[in-house]
Amino acid sequence: RNVVATSQIGTTPSIHIWDAMTKHTLSMLRCFHTKGVNYINFSATGKLLVSVGVDPEHTITVWRWQEGNTLGFMLLLQGSPVE
Repeated sequence: RNVVATSQIGTTPSIHIWDAMTKHTLSMLRCFHTKGVNYINFSATGKLLVSVGVDPEHTITVWRWQEGNTLGFMLLLQGSPVE
């Protein structure tokens, strides 16, 4: 299946999943990323989608995009890596 995902920068970003052949929207995910989406990628099976926010915590969210809900999320640490 030829599926693509696009995302937005802004205060209320969303992720759109498209059928690349028909150009129809398959799913629209309303994010809780506060400044936009910096990165999106499908899992190897294509059933999950991961997004990384532009927010200061670089929130990572794992989506069940076909169902339109989240599997979970995680906040990354701010600042320099811990040694």
